[in-house]
Amino acid sequence: MYVCICNGLRESDVRTAARMSGEQRPNAVYAHLGCRIECGQCASFAKSVISEEHKVGQPTWPAE
Repeated sequence: MYVCICNGLRESDVRTAARMSGEQRPNAVYAHLGCRIECGQCASFAKSVISEEHKVGQPTWPAE
């Protein structure tokens, strides 16, 4: 699925860049991919994809 039509970014591109860069803001993840947010229609979806990616592998219980 495409996240950003302006830049031709797929969900897998955004997930991989978020994981590799460690960034949590869409602007920073896009910069890691060599582009920037253009029209802004993708920003909220990109943010949710990035947030989901950073939650993967984290425990759901509080750390002791």
